[in-house]
Amino acid sequence: MASFANTQPQDIHKGYSDSADYYEVDGVVVSNTDYEFKLWNPRGKSKEQMMQRARFLADAQNIPTTPEQNARADKARAKYSDAILINSTIPTSVGLVTAEEKHMIAAIERNRAAGFTASASTIYGHPNDGYYTVYGRYARTNQLARQQGVAIVKDADDIRDLKESGGYGLFYMAQDGAFLDKTPELLGTHASQGLKTVNFAYNKNNDYAGGGTEQNMGLTPLGYKLIDEAHKFHIIPDCSHGSNQTCIEAANYSERPIIASHSNSQELMPIGRNISDDAMRAIAKGEGAVCTVGLSFTLTADVDEPMLDAFARHVNHTGDVMGRDGTCFSTDYIHNIYEYYQFNLPNYEMYPPELGFGAPTQNIAAENIWHVVALLEDDYNWSEAEIRGFLGGNLMRVYDANW
Repeated sequence: MASFANTQPQDIHKGYSDSADYYEVDGVVVSNTDYEFKLWNPRGKSKEQMMQRARFLADAQNIPTTPEQNARADKARAKYSDAILINSTIPTSVGLVTAEEKHMIAAIERNRAAGFTASASTIYGHPNDGYYTVYGRYARTNQLARQQGVAIVKDADDIRDLKESGGYGLFYMAQDGAFLDKTPELLGTHASQGLKTVNFAYNKNNDYAGGGTEQNMGLTPLGYKLIDEAHKFHIIPDCSHGSNQTCIEAANYSERPIIASHSNSQELMPIGRNISDDAMRAIAKGEGAVCTVGLSFTLTADVDEPMLDAFARHVNHTGDVMGRDGTCFSTDYIHNIYEYYQFNLPNYEMYPPELGFGAPTQNIAAENIWHVVALLEDDYNWSEAEIRGFLGGNLMRVYDANW
């Protein structure tokens, strides 16, 4: 199941209410009382109620698969064992939100066990996203990487070397430009720490660009300056979480390919967090890439659609719009999910339930890439070359052009 739903309640207050059992805003029903309802209002709730909701949401994350599906996935993995695999988003650097060393180790082990060569680890998400400074996160995560035998990737050749040696590497991404404090020239300092991609905005408008949940502006003058500085320091502009206008303007302005590191099709799932076909085409024109992401609320509104099928459907649509050489893979899988929900449930200004945030979600995990490959081959007739591009080859082209 892609998401969870309860029987529709009979008595629904029309418009926001902090006292009615259920209320409806723009067709979206939210509960004030039932923490197992699809959408739940965290405003004014106790710590104990938040913990109950967090546990319910954490238990919903993983996707069940059948022995038959696993056997087919194993066959796909054997076929492409020599391919470079890249996960373009894992949100688990040490100190991000509530991530501790044990969560980062879990992320490394899960991605490495699934056969990945490299992953982009989020070093900054959005304002007030954790307990440590960004520089502290670099230091703590780099130290842990050394202890775990993980390389910090400097360029695309490092990834090729890791594949040849059987190693695994990390590089860093920032999901919002706000950490630069209106000074994009600071990207040089962050590049020296391992930052390789930078987003403009995280859902909401900021000093650099329009956000995806608002969809009413594009790049600001600082946003264009951010691209200039990113080029100077060999960092890839990334427009996930940004508005469609932001993506189009960034793709048209950039001298090098850009990416949307974790974005799904707005045509298939019409929410602001996703990306339009026009924005995909702009990125494709510049030979960039869009990576399908495994968050169920961004994939489908159909509670009966299997999550893996929904993911493959989005990958195929992206391939139809951009060309299959513009596709790539991301999980955005949260390894500290219980703690993450405890931290973010009170953050209802960033994640308002009336916009669909905070629903129970399943999430594609690293090992599910092989289930997706099987579906792309069996249901959509993707060729071996197209699969290899999706696994990592398409991103390697973008990395070569930028790094």
